[in-house]
Amino acid sequence: MDVMLTYGLRVAPGIAALLLLLTALPRKAAGVRLSVYIAIFIVIRDAMTPLGLWSFDTEGVFWIRFTDSLPLLLMIAAGSGIVAAAMLLAEPQWRAHIEWLHIPQAKASSQRMSRYLYAARSLSTGLVGAALTAAPLLLVYTTVPIGLRGGAVAPVLLPGIVAVALIGNFYEELLFRGFLQDYLQTDTGTRPLSAAFISGIAFAAGHSFLAVTVTSVGAPLLLFALYEGVIAGLIRMRWGLLPAVLSHGGAIFLLAGGLV
Repeated sequence: MDVMLTYGLRVAPGIAALLLLLTALPRKAAGVRLSVYIAIFIVIRDAMTPLGLWSFDTEGVFWIRFTDSLPLLLMIAAGSGIVAAAMLLAEPQWRAHIEWLHIPQAKASSQRMSRYLYAARSLSTGLVGAALTAAPLLLVYTTVPIGLRGGAVAPVLLPGIVAVALIGNFYEELLFRGFLQDYLQTDTGTRPLSAAFISGIAFAAGHSFLAVTVTSVGAPLLLFALYEGVIAGLIRMRWGLLPAVLSHGGAIFLLAGGLV
């Protein structure tokens, strides 16, 4: 609890300044408002690193680990969910445009079942995206001792890591694939494929401060973020936001869970 109190006190001034800016901005300044929301997310995320709430490095190979406290993991997940819900409530005009699952419209009862199957296939695509995202590093991990890539993870932590990976990355995907990608398509007329790639590039750019200032991981983190972001963007384009969340969150769990 002391760690979370310290964390809250650390991020409070920056969040307050950004919320003040957000309050002052007119609703029609959608692009600038979106940039402020992304800045808020970066402050929230990057302040986790100095306090040891998560870590990554390149001791032999790029790796990711979270805190070894299950209560802290659950608190991080809950906090991420609260912030994402607040953002959805604050921007109903953006919320209305989110395509959670891309399912063809059908009215006939015989077609409704196919819609359920289509939804299941969409979500399964997200799991495939998770495996595809994590695969390059997982293959390398088979040749690198676990001690050189973050160390073993206690099984009791896995539920907390799942919660952080899915809920924390729901917040992140909501920003980059739910709001930014949709904004590019609807407000600027960007083609869906280009919007998917731009959201991936923006996602990687959003890790720049984390990669070169908060930590010294550098290019490996940025390259992984670009790869991960483009895959999530393409999945969002074809299958909807929730499969993109599964792709992103599932990949983080595979890498941070120490199961390989």
